[in-house]
Amino acid sequence: LARVSRPDLEVSGADIRISSHVELGQEAQGGLPRVFAGLLESIRLPASLSITGDGHRYQMKGSLPSAALRDAVVEAAEKSGHGLEIDASQLKAHEHVAGAPFAQGTALADFVRSFFNSPMPGSFQIDQRNGPQIKAYATAEMESEWMTLLRAVSGGARVNAEITRVPSIYHFPNYQPESMLEPGVAERLREIFRTQIVFFDSGSSKLKPDEEAKLGPLVEVMAAAGSDLHVIIAGYADIGGEPGTKGAAVQKARAEAVRSKLIRLGAKAEALEALPFDAPRPPGLVTDDARRLTRSVELLIK
Repeated sequence: LARVSRPDLEVSGADIRISSHVELGQEAQGGLPRVFAGLLESIRLPASLSITGDGHRYQMKGSLPSAALRDAVVEAAEKSGHGLEIDASQLKAHEHVAGAPFAQGTALADFVRSFFNSPMPGSFQIDQRNGPQIKAYATAEMESEWMTLLRAVSGGARVNAEITRVPSIYHFPNYQPESMLEPGVAERLREIFRTQIVFFDSGSSKLKPDEEAKLGPLVEVMAAAGSDLHVIIAGYADIGGEPGTKGAAVQKARAEAVRSKLIRLGAKAEALEALPFDAPRPPGLVTDDARRLTRSVELLIK
């Protein structure tokens, strides 16, 4: 029974002796004594799930109390739509795995499905002793959804989360552009775009002359990249708020101002998409310089 309850442990009975002089108590007449039943219960394999990967290949490890739950968790990961390779060979299901709140119902599979909807799932671990632990990149919407789902998984226990907030899926380190570009072109474009941020005055979506001057060379760079290039024009507002403006409105207005100018300079309108994004809030006090840097527009490869 010990071997069945803990297939991961080596169990030796070499030191157990059988003697005709041992007298069985009344409790043992009907089967396994309660003291041993309690001992076996205490050594049952604890339920656990671990997910680790590098943005392309992910490994799932652990022990779950039913094959149905294991299959649901694996299916949730495999149907993410991002073409990630999932190795679940070390995720076991066994009827003698101890029960846990996170291993009941569909909550765990629901979270895994949402977690793998990210372009770059990070790492996730959960067991009865430590609760949920997550480390990943996420947009604000992703983080909110994960925390909501994890409350159902953990039964309200504290979630140990290390989330790196990014404005959009286009900011993930391993984002694979939809634009079909020649090898090396995408990385060169990203570097150019990173150095050519367009800044705005507080409360304004009007292009300043020195900032407008950055756009001409960008049109030439985009034209050289080829007709398959599509660009996201991302607009941001001051993370502390700007007098007389609403965040999403001024973000969009700034992105549209840059898009309109790029089109006037010769860029293809159908290749440019203006979108508003929230800039991640930096840790600590928000300085005037941090506010200035977020009153901006940046270009991203779609």
